[in-house]
Amino acid sequence: MRSDPRSSGMSRSACVFRHRPMGLLRRCRIESLNVVPSVSLSLRFTMFDITGHDISLLSDEDLRALIGRLCEAELRRHSLSPLAVTWGGHQNATDGGIDVRVAAETMVPATSAILRSNVGFQVKAEDMPRGKILAEMRPDDILRASIQELATLRGSYIIVSSKGSVSYTALRERKRAMKDAVVDLPNPNDLHLDFYDRDRVATWVRDHHGIATWSRERIGRPIAGWRSYEDWAGSQEGVTGEYLVDNQLRIQGPHLKGDSLPALEGMERRGAEVRETRQRTVRVIDECIGDNRPISWVTRS
Repeated sequence: MRSDPRSSGMSRSACVFRHRPMGLLRRCRIESLNVVPSVSLSLRFTMFDITGHDISLLSDEDLRALIGRLCEAELRRHSLSPLAVTWGGHQNATDGGIDVRVAAETMVPATSAILRSNVGFQVKAEDMPRGKILAEMRPDDILRASIQELATLRGSYIIVSSKGSVSYTALRERKRAMKDAVVDLPNPNDLHLDFYDRDRVATWVRDHHGIATWSRERIGRPIAGWRSYEDWAGSQEGVTGEYLVDNQLRIQGPHLKGDSLPALEGMERRGAEVRETRQRTVRVIDECIGDNRPISWVTRS
């Protein structure tokens, strides 16, 4: 996979590594994507694209796992513990009307897709019109205890429907049905209610590229030419094998303004840049033959 960094806004640095088991010199080019808006949109809607139709193809179990993973990713993005998310067990087991639960001990930032510290998701791989919403929230015309608890905590209750694709008007109707279901609460305004159809879920997934690749794999539509982090070369040492770094081999790039760095120092600087700028997308173009561990080191650091 290649692209011209001069036309895409990427900064480039090149380095040479010597692999201990084979003793061969290998040249690797690491290109970090300092995204400008046009490049970011291009990547988001091509390589990591996922649509509402893709979401509709997920099984019940995979859909619940998707929402759980998204919640974990959101908390992790804001330096909160993903252990605040609970989900699991058999999809059809009694769950009290909650499939995925978020119970964060601290306030969630307003920029997060999770709007409250306490959130309950009811996940359905089916369309959910008004009648089904009322039946789900009020079995036997009694509001579920789990929803009453969320209201007491000033939390959020969200229904996820992977089969529905609703217009703005239809979305308002579904939200109105949810409000009608909690009308007898003593504090109905303390409970945030929302409805996610398959397209809104897809929008959320596109904000987490790693989960987008997982989702595509689950529906049998993996990204062509893409494999997640693993021991690609199949070496006997795995991904933890040691590299001997020759200090005479330098990393050079335009961002260094004519200077050069030892390979190890250059890798550490690249990792620090990724952490400091909180880049969500780092594309690595590798010219090594048979092993990608040096570049994996940069992305993990």
